[in-house]
Amino acid sequence: MWMRIDLQRIVGATCGRPTSIEERRPNLNTHLPERRSIRLPVFDYSSVGAYFVTIVSAGRSCIFGEIRGKLVSPSQIGQIVDNEWRATPGLRPNIELGPYVLMPNHLHALILIKSKPAASGAVDDASKIGVRGPRMASLASLVGGFKAATTKQCRANAWLGPKLSLWQRNYFEHVIRNEKDWAGIERYIADNPANWLKDQEYPAFPSVPRA
Repeated sequence: MWMRIDLQRIVGATCGRPTSIEERRPNLNTHLPERRSIRLPVFDYSSVGAYFVTIVSAGRSCIFGEIRGKLVSPSQIGQIVDNEWRATPGLRPNIELGPYVLMPNHLHALILIKSKPAASGAVDDASKIGVRGPRMASLASLVGGFKAATTKQCRANAWLGPKLSLWQRNYFEHVIRNEKDWAGIERYIADNPANWLKDQEYPAFPSVPRA
């Protein structure tokens, strides 16, 4: 899915960049050299801004579909994942989806948080894991709710055992710094199916440690 999004309208000139934090993120304009969590401990991931996320299946299993030529042919599980991702703005009005691609074992997506709701101290129901949960309307809350919803649907269809995981525990995220950053990642997403054999999530590719 591709759409034009006015980054200046959503996040202004800094495009979600945490201006009070020293730059410590890799340049993602052309490739992703080491895909690992680079979450900044003092950055508010519920802030208005643009973000790039990668969510990977448990064990990097290719259960979401297969690459045919330069296109992705989704499996039944892949259809559930794709439909649930598309439903995100309807469930979370403050979220706008950018370009994304569902690969055989992962999802790459650009996301915009358009507004920050008033603080209530609540967490999303789908993300209530243990005593502490992600902040309401945060990036972690979105990903947690998405993972929970897709896992529930797959188990309801008996495509996933009750003790099996659909997703890896963590996810990768990157704060979009400017329009050039967005454009580079958008190209990366568009080219991902054609570059599947070189992808870090391709099963034959050496596993990359994650935080």
